[in-house]
Amino acid sequence: MPRITLNLDASILAELRDYAREAGQSLGDAASYLLATALKERERAPEPPPFEWIAKDMGELRIDTSDWAAVREFLDNQIYPGEPARRS
Repeated sequence: MPRITLNLDASILAELRDYAREAGQSLGDAASYLLATALKERERAPEPPPFEWIAKDMGELRIDTSDWAAVREFLDNQIYPGEPARRS
């Protein structure tokens, strides 16, 4: 069997040692089993659905977006759920 050196986080190594002890396996056998299982799971993971952009007509603009002062004022006066009303 090929030999390799892995740099493992101390907490991962401790869990791997606990797992190997409980399973009655050597550290190498436990690591091989867990890595093989994780790699097989990764192969079976479903592909996420393709991104779909949904565009809808939102009606007329309530402000002139070419007027930056109007845009800033509009955004500053927005009330979001859970926030108290802002007062100028």
